[in-house]
Amino acid sequence: MQRLLFYSQWICLFFLSTFSYSQTLKSPSEFLEYNLGTQFTYHHQLHDYLSYLAEKSLKVEYIPYGKTYEGRPLFILAVSSEKNIQNLESIRQSNLKRAGLINGQYSHSNAIVWLGYNVHGNEASGSEVAMKVAFELLQSKYDSLLEDLVIIIDPCLNPDGRERYVNHFRSKEGHFINQKPSTWEHIEPWPTGRYNHYLFDLNRDWAWGTQIETRQRTELYRKWYPQVFVDFHEMMPQYSYFFGPSADPIHKDVTSWQRKYQKIASEKYESYFKSQGWEYFTRKVFDLLYPSYGDSWTCFNGAVGFTFEQGGHGVAGLAYQSKDASKQITLEGRVQKHFETSMMTAIVASEYKEELLKEYENFFHEKNNTTKKFIVTPTQQNSENIELMSSILERQGIKREVVSKSKVVKGYSYFEQKQVKRKLEKGNIVFSTDQKMGRMLKVLLEPKAEFSDSTTYDLTAWSLPYAFGLDMLETEEEIEREVYSIEIRNNTPIDESALTDSTFFILEWESIADVKLVSKLIQDQIKVGYLTEDFKYNGQVIAKGSIIFPHFGLMMSDKLETFKKRIEENNITPQVIHINNAEWERKVEVMKVPRIAVLAGEDVTPVKFGSLWYFFDKIIEYPMDMFYMDKVSSFDLSKVNTIILSDGQYTAKVSTLIKRFIEKGGKVILLENAIKVVEEIHELEMSKKMNKSFNAESMFMAKGKTDHKALGCIMELNLPEYSLISKGIGEKYYIIKENNHKLPLLNHGYNIGLVTKTEAVSGYIGDELKLSLEESTLIAAEKYKKGQVFYYVDNPLIRGFWVNGMHLFSNSIFFDLER
Repeated sequence: MQRLLFYSQWICLFFLSTFSYSQTLKSPSEFLEYNLGTQFTYHHQLHDYLSYLAEKSLKVEYIPYGKTYEGRPLFILAVSSEKNIQNLESIRQSNLKRAGLINGQYSHSNAIVWLGYNVHGNEASGSEVAMKVAFELLQSKYDSLLEDLVIIIDPCLNPDGRERYVNHFRSKEGHFINQKPSTWEHIEPWPTGRYNHYLFDLNRDWAWGTQIETRQRTELYRKWYPQVFVDFHEMMPQYSYFFGPSADPIHKDVTSWQRKYQKIASEKYESYFKSQGWEYFTRKVFDLLYPSYGDSWTCFNGAVGFTFEQGGHGVAGLAYQSKDASKQITLEGRVQKHFETSMMTAIVASEYKEELLKEYENFFHEKNNTTKKFIVTPTQQNSENIELMSSILERQGIKREVVSKSKVVKGYSYFEQKQVKRKLEKGNIVFSTDQKMGRMLKVLLEPKAEFSDSTTYDLTAWSLPYAFGLDMLETEEEIEREVYSIEIRNNTPIDESALTDSTFFILEWESIADVKLVSKLIQDQIKVGYLTEDFKYNGQVIAKGSIIFPHFGLMMSDKLETFKKRIEENNITPQVIHINNAEWERKVEVMKVPRIAVLAGEDVTPVKFGSLWYFFDKIIEYPMDMFYMDKVSSFDLSKVNTIILSDGQYTAKVSTLIKRFIEKGGKVILLENAIKVVEEIHELEMSKKMNKSFNAESMFMAKGKTDHKALGCIMELNLPEYSLISKGIGEKYYIIKENNHKLPLLNHGYNIGLVTKTEAVSGYIGDELKLSLEESTLIAAEKYKKGQVFYYVDNPLIRGFWVNGMHLFSNSIFFDLER
């Protein structure tokens, strides 16, 4: 009896202490001093509150993982039982051992659930939800749940974009909440808060990792590899709620278990939504094909990935009422719905924990009957692009090998687009699917993506070898391989004793790294020359487009040491020749220093502008001036010789500016719908010949008839042979086609990107569009008076990973049209 009384007292004390413990923690509303959902929370407040929970609670671990471009902290909370948090590192490693990603026997049976909020900054309910979820999980009623799970809360995947939205909204709200969608707090200014600092869509960047937020997050993700991942979104307010299962097309490498578990969990959500009288939909709009979404990328990394979408978005603000008053949405209501699905996700994962862990283990240990190998032969021309592509794959945990013994094999040639015989040589680079991340490798490199439905939400093709201009071979034949070891190349110092006034240094122009080096040299105020024709020297051919630096000129301008420092930094050994030849001097031309202006502002597509900004700022590190389009009349273009217009709708004033600029000798590069500015410049051949209804209709949210659409497919174009515009690329160039337009063939201009095959190399293109593309070009240029114009129907800088497009675009900037 005394023992029973003792246990009863202990249990009472335990519950009292638990109650007291939970009471010591402030709720989000108490900490912020306003009711959660009645205001948008600034990022520093979000960070302060979640840091506070981590400091006060033994069930929470705060884990920083980096900073954004604008310096805001990126972090997660790991929430679990006190015992699990004490053993968090052991649980993390045990989970990796279960997958075979590190050696050893696993010793824990906790499932890991990752909840990611606010990848799109203006879908702003997400971070509010994250605070509520973190606080509620610490209540005693969830103790058994936290014994089973480690729940990772990533409260804001895009702090810079979200802060842009929150600043906009809070600066425009008054005492009264206005529900009318046409009032100013409901209308975001350009470029909106959806995107990160460089205006990239972070939910299209998971695989490519072009942005700093993505690279840091995926590095952290790969330390955990959760069993369940949810990406919380918002869509426009006229829609209800989406929680899966995903719509078709679903990538064939999404496993049957992942599809089954989506269905299991979604049935739970459906049941709850019905009990609350909440509207929802499933299996529509949001597919699972493109591998660089949050849900699809995590599926290919072993988790069951979900996208949850609810009506709201930046348009909704704190409260929104549709014009016909049939629908009313509040931030509090949006927070509540995402909160409920967050908690239900954890509860279902706990219920199905054993199955989740078993199938997770199977994912990484499954043996395939066939092993695919993707092989590329390294050359001087493609070595840099191989390294760049390999860096993307290595960020996924994919390893490369090399051929250890020569062999003739049959396989699929990416450039010839058919089965061929090819001799593999020792040292060829091999990526094989018989590794832990083999499924991801196959998805990213496969030459053709298979899909069952042409009605898709995004790209239908992305094969990385085409992005990097690499003619890979895909084969299932056995190949003897060995571990790839990094070859450290040391540049040979310049022998200054052999230098004379007739000495020239020659650099290649074969990769985007070469472009970046030249851009640095230009900024060092070093004159850059290039060869306008092939030149024979001592039995060798120095190729047209080679970059030339005369030793005499470097000495006279006191730039030799700067030049040497730059090439040493880039580990490059220039070719050195000694020549005193009038023909040589005639063939070397000084590169015009590009002084670049880009137009920004309303009616310019933010994400397309962002790819341009990122290209200059981060890829080639070259300065440009950015002007608002509505200030066009005040531009001082006297110090500019190149204007670039990214996709958008431009005014008549811009057309007038462009015409005047070309006439005075300027270069203009027009991307996608920006081409329409030449409609009013009647002297241009393109203006005379192009369809006046030019409108490059986007593929996105493509519903209904798709016969006249290109849904992000890969197409092959022919570039002019021996042209400076194709320097470093070759005759075949592959683009991602996102729209339905083309350009007419010019009689007096330059048809740069000729369509020779109307079938897509990979992805979907409609039959009607295929017919219309016959005898057309997708890239063109022409001269007019002293100036020149380049036309790109599709964005060559798409999403910051299409490196061969970047190279072609660079050629348009740094080289002029030839005589």
